[in-house]
Amino acid sequence: MSDSPAVQVSGLTKRYESGETSVDALKGIDLTIERGDFVAVMGPSGSGKSTLMHILGALETYSEGSVAIDGKEIGGMNEEELTLLRRDSIGFIFQFFNLLPTMTAEENVMLPSMVAGEKTSALKPRSAELLELVGLSDRAKHLPSQLSGGEQQRVSVARSLMRNPALLLADEPTGNLDSKNGAAVLDMLRDVQQKAGHTIMMVTHDAVAASRAGRVVFLRDGLIAGEVAGGDSNRIIEFFAGLEQAA
Repeated sequence: MSDSPAVQVSGLTKRYESGETSVDALKGIDLTIERGDFVAVMGPSGSGKSTLMHILGALETYSEGSVAIDGKEIGGMNEEELTLLRRDSIGFIFQFFNLLPTMTAEENVMLPSMVAGEKTSALKPRSAELLELVGLSDRAKHLPSQLSGGEQQRVSVARSLMRNPALLLADEPTGNLDSKNGAAVLDMLRDVQQKAGHTIMMVTHDAVAASRAGRVVFLRDGLIAGEVAGGDSNRIIEFFAGLEQAA
């Protein structure tokens, strides 16, 4: 493992152009996420948080600056190199789970490594380990339709860990869950970060969810508007409310 940060962003600018009009969604952002950090990103609609996540997930290009994931500068990578980076170094947790409906929980967890060409028989022990980690050992043979929303999100988290990525990107991971299941998923993410040392960046609009992170970074108008320590949802709500009023 490299000694470099999990994420190193310098002068990051993303410009969208349409004819003679251009809009900067990100305006020279600097951000470092150390290995083992749990960082939440919040901001009003249009602040640039989704653009930032897409760039860090190697899903979208950027206009200026530099972005390094797991010590690898991604700006000059070709599509094949980006695909390998996404497969091997980045785990994705989505709001709507994105599980394949015809695959069991066990198979959905193994999917990233199956796509990489690894044999299913060799992957089952790792899948079992991850399902145990997220508390679903007894659901390994169940299809997504046989699982609750919270259980499906737990499978999604286990899948994101299959290749032991340097960075987990969680996009509103509790947005499609009720408060009880959402809290359980957040507890599990916190455990994954603290006990297994995984690095997590979570985009959320929920101050309670953000309070589970160690750091909360706020965006406004494509700029970092501030940062507070996690743990205090009231402080986060207060800061976020100030951003929305100023927007």
